[in-house]
Amino acid sequence: MPDSISDNLIIMLTGTTMSIIGGLITGFFYKPTNTAFVSARRFKTKYQALAIFLIAIIVTSYVSVSVQNFWTNNTPPLDLLVGLILIIGMRGVNYLVKMWKYDDKKSCIVYAIGLLIILLKPISNLNP
Repeated sequence: MPDSISDNLIIMLTGTTMSIIGGLITGFFYKPTNTAFVSARRFKTKYQALAIFLIAIIVTSYVSVSVQNFWTNNTPPLDLLVGLILIIGMRGVNYLVKMWKYDDKKSCIVYAIGLLIILLKPISNLNP
C-alpha cells in the first residue's frame, strides 16, 4: 500500500490541488443554483452559462499541467504530507460544521497526532 501511494503521489497531489482550485473558481467566478446561474452578481442565460463553464474547464485544464509540474519538482516526504493532511483536514471538517469547535479534545488529539508524525521523522533521523 505505501508503495502504491508513493508511486501515485504526484497524481494524488495534483488531483487534490485541482479540486481545491475548482472549488475556488466555482465560488469566485460563478455560482450555480437550483434555478439560475449567477456570475458577477448577475443572472446569466443558458448560453452565457455554457460559455463561462467551458472557459473554466479550459483554464483549469491548462492550470493542471502547471500544478502537476509543480508537484513533480516539489513532492514532500510522505510522512510530512500525512501529518499536514491530518491537521488541515481536521481544520477543514471543523470549518464545514459551523457549531464544531477548533480546539475541542477530539480535534486537539488529531492535531497532536499530525504534529507527532511531522516531528518524529526528523528526530528519528538524528539518531544514528
